[in-house]
Amino acid sequence: MANKNRRYKTIAEQVKEFGAKVTREMAGYYTYHGVNFTADFCEDACETTWWEVCVDVDNVDKVVADEFGWGGNSENNFERKKDVVSALFHLDQSLSVTDES
Repeated sequence: MANKNRRYKTIAEQVKEFGAKVTREMAGYYTYHGVNFTADFCEDACETTWWEVCVDVDNVDKVVADEFGWGGNSENNFERKKDVVSALFHLDQSLSVTDES
């Protein structure tokens, strides 16, 4: 009953409804299994802690590398895990819209 009154869906609910999922590989390391691509992301730290999409791995999808790599349209530095999941989800979703046109 409480869910009926909720105005917005969580990012986890949106990802699931879209047909994607996130799996934990190990502490601080996850994989986004999308409809159009799969991408690893992790927690990283130096003087501060942040989340980032792993673009420096051998099997990175080109669309992910283009979006989150050094020459990408977006910064690859996220404050929270849900922020990086949201960025990956919205990229995945935009590719599906483009494919249907």
